[in-house]
Amino acid sequence: MKNLLITAILFACSAISVGGQGSGSVTTEKLSVRLASQLKAADSAKPVARAERERALTKMMEGQGYIWRVSRVRSQRELAEITTRAQAAYVAALSADPTLAEAYTALAEIHLAAGTGEVAMEEALALAELGLKVDGDNFGSRRLLGRLYAFKSGLGRTELVEPFAARSIENWTAVTRLDPRNAEGWAVLSLFHEKLDKKDDEIGALQSWISAAPPADSQFFTRLFGPKIELTPEAASIRLGGAYIRSGKMKEAIAVLSLIIADDAENLEAIDLLQEAVMGTSTEAASATVALLQQAVYANPASTALADIFAEMLARNGRYSDGAAVFVRSAERLENVPEASASLYVALGEFQVRHRREADAIDSYNKAIDIVEEVDGIDAIRDRQFLENVFDKMIAVYRTTNQINKAIEAVERVDRFLGQGDMYAARHMITLYRESGRTADALRAVRASREKTPEDQGLMRLEATILSESGQVEKAVEIVRKGISAEVPIGRPTRDDFSDQLFIAELYTRASRHKDAADAAEESYKLARGNEQRRQIAKLTLATAQHLAGDHAAAEGTLREILKQSPGNPIALNNLGYFLVERNERLEEAAQMIRQALAIDPTNPSYLDSLGWAYFKLGKYGEAEKYLRDAVRYDSGSATIQEHLGDVFAKQGKTDLARMAWERALTLSSAEEDIKRLRGKLQR
Repeated sequence: MKNLLITAILFACSAISVGGQGSGSVTTEKLSVRLASQLKAADSAKPVARAERERALTKMMEGQGYIWRVSRVRSQRELAEITTRAQAAYVAALSADPTLAEAYTALAEIHLAAGTGEVAMEEALALAELGLKVDGDNFGSRRLLGRLYAFKSGLGRTELVEPFAARSIENWTAVTRLDPRNAEGWAVLSLFHEKLDKKDDEIGALQSWISAAPPADSQFFTRLFGPKIELTPEAASIRLGGAYIRSGKMKEAIAVLSLIIADDAENLEAIDLLQEAVMGTSTEAASATVALLQQAVYANPASTALADIFAEMLARNGRYSDGAAVFVRSAERLENVPEASASLYVALGEFQVRHRREADAIDSYNKAIDIVEEVDGIDAIRDRQFLENVFDKMIAVYRTTNQINKAIEAVERVDRFLGQGDMYAARHMITLYRESGRTADALRAVRASREKTPEDQGLMRLEATILSESGQVEKAVEIVRKGISAEVPIGRPTRDDFSDQLFIAELYTRASRHKDAADAAEESYKLARGNEQRRQIAKLTLATAQHLAGDHAAAEGTLREILKQSPGNPIALNNLGYFLVERNERLEEAAQMIRQALAIDPTNPSYLDSLGWAYFKLGKYGEAEKYLRDAVRYDSGSATIQEHLGDVFAKQGKTDLARMAWERALTLSSAEEDIKRLRGKLQR
């Protein structure tokens, strides 16, 4: 029987997740007990008479008719009435013939629709178990039990409750026996096997999932696991690649993941896994791996990801020149597709930077620009994004090699392409002046830009930041305060005094004047007035200032005050958890708070990073890697996340992966302290 009330199950699960109790008025709380007695009596009685059987089937059809009307209902009153009639019809069917397994499943679904909380869940389970008692191969009962026991097991949310996990596995195994192409069944089984570290069983389930039919009904699965796991063959293939890696089957992983990237060159998850598989390939298996990647690159010359992974493998085996040639050969094959050819030279430059061939990298970046320019000249509008990307990389090379004058020349060159006075070039020039200690030049440049766009608050804050960095924090604060007190001309948008006051707190924080930072945060709290969201932001800023000042008790008190007023505030949960992790205090409690934040915002890279770092401090490096990889996927431009991931790899003995992560962090860092620390790690 089709599961026509899946939304009811979702509703029930939602109620349980927030601690709802009680049951709806439509259903009888112990209906399962009455029906169980009825079924037991029928076991010892004579077979059901034909007339009774026909009456039972008629009532079943009647109940089904009511269910089909649910989607057209427009009022709660009408929905309750239809649900009551449907339940009565199924109960009547079972009175006539207690051996109709489908009727028990239907009643279980109706009970979930009408009730909320644990009581409704337990009654639905009891009714579905009756359906299974009648017919051990009843598909509807098996699937419903598999779903509900998976929910009760904590799969996808917490540590497994193994008795419920075992019951769910038992029922999903039966579902996949009855329907070998059931994607949901194989997906849930693979997740259980992964959690239980049954690698061979996990791989088998994933292989079956790949060949399964995409389900029409995936709402329950999405409710349980969120949007990050889809019931598609592509999702199964990526997970299969990861399972192969965990089992040490690198050749199989590379074969699967190469196909995924060939179809989707931007699939970052598959790219990360393929890099890991290549790095984990033994010397003995290297020749077979080279052949696989060579074929994949040849078939997909425009895939910079595949070219990069293949080149890195060759370089790791002492064949750096062959690795660099991979990009050149693909670019030459695509000379009639200049955009793709130029992208390959940009990727070659990145490869060369990683291998300390900075001069070669600059040549590759220039080659990419030349290819674009030769097509039809540089068009500042059409080619802007490409130019900014390439020059960002060139400037980064010059910065890390301390060739500031060369970097300035590069900025002047892009300024000619984009037009004199373009803000992209101006901002880069200001940054370079700052980094080279030319504070006066940086201030002149930012003030010149402010004259052109006096309303640009970002430039105002940049000037204040430069002043603060040069030890003139009071002058910096004065600039911001002038903005707060200034009269705004008619027709211009009002200044955001609250945000400016928060920025003052940040300036004092950077200058290590944490008492002043706390006072500024308190002032921003007053400016928030009745806006509760802003009041909480001000409190969060205050907690950060208190934490940096070393007043950890005050910082924790401020955050707990926020949580008392707003228990589900994810930022407060994450910050308090992260503060505890940084101090190596109450790590389990910290991890639990961060998990609560993630439950509210599961794709937030900061929260994923915090939880990964908590697991790192707890010594759970596998879990740490999992969450930090997710954090990188959502924010690949965070130096902190990249460094944390590198630290995790290092603890696991994955030296090559650690170096790659630290090198990415280095290119993303600007603070001298961070650069020095990362260079120290790379020199180990």
